[in-house]
Amino acid sequence: MRSVPLLLITAVTFSSASALADDSLQLTAGTMQLGGTMTFDTVVAMPSQGDSATGFELGLAPEFGYFIIDNLELTAGAGLELFFGDYYRAGSTLVGFNVGARYFVDLQLPMLPYGGARLGMSFNIPDAGDTTKSLFLELPIGALIPLNSHVAIDVGLRVVYAKSLEEGGSASLWIPIGYFGVQAFF
Repeated sequence: MRSVPLLLITAVTFSSASALADDSLQLTAGTMQLGGTMTFDTVVAMPSQGDSATGFELGLAPEFGYFIIDNLELTAGAGLELFFGDYYRAGSTLVGFNVGARYFVDLQLPMLPYGGARLGMSFNIPDAGDTTKSLFLELPIGALIPLNSHVAIDVGLRVVYAKSLEEGGSASLWIPIGYFGVQAFF
């Protein structure tokens, strides 16, 4: 319930910022993009028996893109996630890289919706034990909210399917809602 006022303040701020932006973003062939995100997640496990455990995840993900034609961007990115707290007793670090593409749809709105796909590889490096590898497919879905012709706020979600490359490894599906980043176009 406490997040409702925060969401309203955020929506008003972004609406005001995009209304003041009189230029559209430069998404033409030859344009480069530099951006990234920082995320912070909390995980709370409450088993039916025993004590609950809380874990925290801090993620950093820089990204570079190049528009090969108007509204179609090829991307390359890296990622770093740190895990800590009671839930992650062993502790680990996740590093990875990805390549992909995004297509932006210009609907003459104050925001630019997009969809895309990325393929990548990640390495889970535990404090003790062997490093494990995974391949992943990410589907970014979101919208850019322009602040001016060169800077935009990136909001949306990322659907990620990951498959472990280790013997007997498992597959995972993540649908984190609330992706937030900043991107610059030049």
